[in-house]
Amino acid sequence: MSMIDDFMSKVIDLDEKEKEETILFLANALPCGKAIDFIGGISHKVMFIVLPFLTDIAIESIKNKETKGGEKVEI
Repeated sequence: MSMIDDFMSKVIDLDEKEKEETILFLANALPCGKAIDFIGGISHKVMFIVLPFLTDIAIESIKNKETKGGEKVEI
């Protein structure tokens, strides 16, 4: 299962309030890079879905950067 499919399968099981928290978290945290500032306002259930997803995306981004000739980073 892809990372996106796994993430979406978890989000589908959330209630409406948690879905809203997830969307607001991604909309506010990703563009400005201030995820830490926003984390305090979300539920633990949403946090345990969003943070592993963001970590997986960051790791994939680093791997892609390395394969395209970017600086090597130890994971």
